[in-house]
Amino acid sequence: MVDIFTDNPYFQKMYPKFKATRFALLVLMISIISFRFLNGEKYPSFTLEGTDGKQYHHNQFKDKEFVCIILYSNHCKISQSFEGLIKEISEHLDSENSMLLLVSPNNEYALLPDELAYSDVGDSLKEMRIRSKERNFEFPYLYDGVKQSIPNQLSAKSTPHAFLFNKTRSLVYSGRIGDYNDPDNLEKSDLYQTYRSARNHTHIKQVITKVHGTAIKTKEDIFIANEVRRRYSEESVKVRPINQQTLKFFLKYNLGKTTLFYLWSAKDQNSRENLLILSEIYKIFRKRGLKLFTI
Repeated sequence: MVDIFTDNPYFQKMYPKFKATRFALLVLMISIISFRFLNGEKYPSFTLEGTDGKQYHHNQFKDKEFVCIILYSNHCKISQSFEGLIKEISEHLDSENSMLLLVSPNNEYALLPDELAYSDVGDSLKEMRIRSKERNFEFPYLYDGVKQSIPNQLSAKSTPHAFLFNKTRSLVYSGRIGDYNDPDNLEKSDLYQTYRSARNHTHIKQVITKVHGTAIKTKEDIFIANEVRRRYSEESVKVRPINQQTLKFFLKYNLGKTTLFYLWSAKDQNSRENLLILSEIYKIFRKRGLKLFTI
């Protein structure tokens, strides 16, 4: 039988005096696993810009009892569904000397066109400012799309994902914000209920729940996004003659799909730019059934 530790030349070189026993190996394995697990539980260090133009640093919240970090994406429809609950939880935390930070972890250049099909804005800092203003976010909304320091330190893979840290900045909760089927219900919010228990000192152990949402877009995903755009540019366009009878048919029987007609002329100086814009819109929304006809 070959032991993966003691029969390993590298292990023997690094730890020549190690005497193998089943118990010792078990302790070593548990220690390694625990170290990796606990390493992801530390309160993250960061310096990030918010939609208000201010720089936020991890140490500036030392006086807060709890700090909640929620990874959120503008384009993620599940993130959007929890906006009301996020604002409600933020109000509770703020009234009890605690803090909620909303963080966008996506590299905006890595988004595929059709991933914007359920959003009016993308994930750039400029678009975050639009979302923050329109949805009246009264808490810091931070951009972490370049270095992605927070998701990397917390080993987060998708949005939305909530993390709650106590006074000593130990992680007490990691997981979903609330009930996916009832996203506005505060009483069904695992995040909020854990906060209440921890604040009332009835919290016994760390709570971890499963998360469901949209994958975080990293700089490594930019290549894939560019490749998809390249394939889009090579798609063919059907060109065929049309008469008044056919046009009336399309207008009357659109088969329940949202249909966009654009009448243009080669003599119109704006036609080329408009067609490029319409092409981009079509690439975004065609997965939701959009039909586009140019005449």
